[in-house]
Amino acid sequence: KFFYEIVCQFGPPTKLITDNGSHFISELTQAVVQQCNTTHVLSE
Repeated sequence: KFFYEIVCQFGPPTKLITDNGSHFISELTQAVVQQCNTTHVLSE
């Protein structure tokens, strides 16, 4: 809910920085990032 409210108010982020957790590199996450035109950066 929090993320949804932020995106609705401010728009999608231009950059998303995450760790290499499996939920962040899933096909679903990649599809959402691509659809939102967001750059996804994985931390090392």
